[in-house]
Amino acid sequence: MFLSLLTGSGRSADEILRERFAKMEYDIGSFSAVHYVGVKTTKPPTDFRPLAQQLRYAVQDCSVRSHRSPEIVLNMLQVFALQKYRSC
Repeated sequence: MFLSLLTGSGRSADEILRERFAKMEYDIGSFSAVHYVGVKTTKPPTDFRPLAQQLRYAVQDCSVRSHRSPEIVLNMLQVFALQKYRSC
């Protein structure tokens, strides 16, 4: 299950993320959900287990659609990363 992080503005991090995608004119309508997963490194190396756990949950979730293979999820994340760095 995903937890929603509330920000100082009273809005969830998920809501802010959706707004930022909209401002960049990214259409996320084909996704059933968008969730923010934050990982803070206080002492290296970075612990990515929370992200990996949420990705496993998302890949296994069949409540809205049939599951997607991890390869498809990875490809989509790579596309988002490329789009982010190209726009900088």
